[in-house]
Amino acid sequence: MADPGSIGFTPFVASGFVSRSGLTQQNITAKQAANIKRAYKKYVHGWDYIFAEVEGIPAKRFKDLVDAAREDFSEGTAARTLGFIGTRFEAYGVGSLATLWLTNDIMVLDHLRGGDQIIEGADPT
Repeated sequence: MADPGSIGFTPFVASGFVSRSGLTQQNITAKQAANIKRAYKKYVHGWDYIFAEVEGIPAKRFKDLVDAAREDFSEGTAARTLGFIGTRFEAYGVGSLATLWLTNDIMVLDHLRGGDQIIEGADPT
């Protein structure tokens, strides 16, 4: 995979080009090929590492990372987003209520909670 990438890079450097540091087209192409091959080896090693069998469990590291990401996402969503927009299992959030109120939707009256206060605005009824 790295070889086609380095071969495809060759036409981007003009054949007579010499850089400020004195590198020719061949030098630049060779450095680019080496960089691509090194990056690809690192990429393959990362996949091998993450999907390796650990403690008899295939891809244990990957599964642990997915579980941790799921927890982080759930906690972050609950802490930030759901408080503003609400959930379909609980009540409407302040963002949804404000939208209903500002559009003069009578449905807002069905979703106001006990602690909600209307400070200003038109009466939706």
